[in-house]
This record gives sequence, C-alpha cells and structure tokens, in this order.
Amino acid sequence: MLRELRKTYFAFLIPAAAGFLILYAVKTLDLLSWKQVRSPQVIGIFIFILSFFFAIALPVFMRTLFAHRMKDRKTIGLAELAGFERNLIALALTAPYLSLIAYFLELPGFYFTGSFLAALYGAYYYFPSEKRIDFETKIFRAK
Repeated sequence: MLRELRKTYFAFLIPAAAGFLILYAVKTLDLLSWKQVRSPQVIGIFIFILSFFFAIALPVFMRTLFAHRMKDRKTIGLAELAGFERNLIALALTAPYLSLIAYFLELPGFYFTGSFLAALYGAYYYFPSEKRIDFETKIFRAK
C-alpha cells in the first residue's frame, strides 16, 4: 500500500514541480516574450482561497466524513483505506497546480505566496510516510 500511495503522490507532484521549473526557466532566461496581462484582483483572491480550500479544508472535511462513516465498523480493508488516502493526496496536491497558475499569471506577491505556502503544506502533510500510514492504519483499524 505504501509503495502504491507514493507512486500516486509523485505522479501528482512531479508535473507541478516540473511546471514551476520550466516556467521559472522561461521567465528568467526570457526564452519566450509575452505581454504581461494584468489579471483582475479577484482572480488572485479566488486562487488564494482555492489553494487553502484544497490543501487544508477539503482534506479535513473528507477525513471527517470518512471517520464518521467508519465509526461503527470494527475494521476496514486496506484497499478501502488506500483509496481514501489516494483521494486525500489528489485533493491536497491540487494546491501546487493552483500555485503554478498564480505564478504563471504573475499575481501579486501576497496571493502567490499564500498559494505557494498552501501547496507546500499540502505536499508536506499528505506525503505517505511509513509512520503516517501506520498511524492511519491503527486509527481506522485497517486489516
């Protein structure tokens, strides 16, 4: 299960990281020139809020729903727990893509930085480490 979750994690994270590297190289080396489009402030606010929604709020809500559904069960299957963890990883790692959009649109520093911090939090907290997965297995009594 751990290996499968790590594959999922990196399958979501590597394209976003590669996008940041490519976009940074394009902007720094001035490989492509395009006229900067001044995006409305509401887009920055929207991306900022969505980043925190996907990195923090939605995973907490989904975890609460999962725990509520499992409260009366004695045990759950490892496959069911793995599916739940995959969904959490997918939700949390949506934030790096939103941060990438914020970087591409050259949003004001506050909105980009907030979005980037939410992405870092989602990537850090939902990394499927052995210790974290063992803890989840014990909490949900997965067999």
